[in-house]
Parts: sequence; C-alpha cells; structure tokens
Amino acid sequence: NTWADIGDEFAISKKDVSQKRSYSDINDSEGLMSLGTFVKLSQDINLRQTPGGEKIKPVLKDSVYQVLGVQVNPNGRRYYKVKDGEDVGFVYSGSKKDYQKWATQVWNEDKKVIAIPGDTVKVKRKKGFALFKQPGGEKITTVSKNRKFVVQDTIEDNDGRVVYFVKYRNKEGYITAGNPETLSATRNWKELH
Repeated sequence: NTWADIGDEFAISKKDVSQKRSYSDINDSEGLMSLGTFVKLSQDINLRQTPGGEKIKPVLKDSVYQVLGVQVNPNGRRYYKVKDGEDVGFVYSGSKKDYQKWATQVWNEDKKVIAIPGDTVKVKRKKGFALFKQPGGEKITTVSKNRKFVVQDTIEDNDGRVVYFVKYRNKEGYITAGNPETLSATRNWKELH
C-alpha cells in the first residue's frame, strides 16, 4: 500500500489497537478519507441520519466538513459522518471507482471539531482524563485539568468514539475523547491548535 500524507508528514500508527481508521491511514489508491481529515463535496447531496437512511437536509456542492466517522458498506459504498450546523449525519461519498465525483480532500482550520496529529490540547474537565496503555485498557496516569498533551494520532474505535494517541510527560497512551457528535460542544477541551 502507498499512503498519502495530510499536510505535514504523519507516521502511520504501528500500535496494536482495536480501531477502524486513524487520521494517518489514507490510502491514496482507494481515496478513502479518514477520521479528522477534511472533505469538500463535489456535488449537492443529502445529509442522512444513517448511511443511506432517512434524509435530514440537503447539503450543497463545495461545502467543507471534517470527517467525524467513516463507514464503508459491504458493497463498497462509502459514507462520511459530518456536522452541518447543529445537524450530525452521513453524506454519501461514492465507491472506490467514483469517489472523486463525490468528495475531495481539502484543509480548513475553521471547521475543525476534533484534534489531529500535531495539535496541542488543554484539558478543561475538572477530573481530567485517564491515559491508557490501550483504549479502555490498563490506566497509566491521569492528565489533570489545565494540563496539555500533544496528539500523535486520531483514531475512531469500534464504538465510533474518537480516541487520541498522545504524548504526555514522556509517556505515550490513549485518551478517549468521546462521541464525535458532542466533541464540538464539549467543555472538556480548551485548545485545539
């Protein structure tokens, strides 16, 4: 496989974790975007509650979204979970053969909802966040309120939650950030830059 770089060069996560796709896992031969990347719609399409499900509203060509989740059906149809205003849903993004007709990769700092590799995040949550050896595994330490960590990779776990692989005080581990639908509204994180 050949891997596409997003902005700066990011290493592919070699950690043995249960994950769907990480930020750095974009295979340029298949054109499938990953969690945290930005997509620009190539045509008008409907935002739906589930992949191929009930329509929420139409979204317009040239709209830009950060990918909050990725689903590929057994038939190869791709859907990206995105947030448009207060609405969170899925947009169809084609198949391996025609994905370029539906969405292209772009960059848009203003639309960032979740942290990406290289971002520094400051914790606002009173009780802090647990740092784990593996997502949901053995706890290493707690990242306390007002402490900062650097995101090394952004991962979508098997339950669709955002998980950050981080460096914190010479330790590496995983912090569960939560459901992508609520991350932009959360008061747990102060800085994403």
